[in-house]
Amino acid sequence: MPILLRHGTVRTRRVHKCHGCRRDIPIGERVEACACVTDGVACTLYTCAACTELFATLPADSFDMDEGVPQGWASAQNLADLHEIS
Repeated sequence: MPILLRHGTVRTRRVHKCHGCRRDIPIGERVEACACVTDGVACTLYTCAACTELFATLPADSFDMDEGVPQGWASAQNLADLHEIS
């Protein structure tokens, strides 16, 4: 089970991959960052603004939080639907 160390909004200092859509997040973009420990390994997961917005629209039980949120959970169709709605 993942252990959350910290969560917040940060500005990137280098290129990262979005945990939701796996797209590159450019330097200087504001993103959600979660630092956690899973199976004894520390990592920080970065989520772009579009995926953060999409995640906020999902029902609370969309993911088993004991297992964590799977990498690449935001499909291109989900993101396209979100932009169509907004």
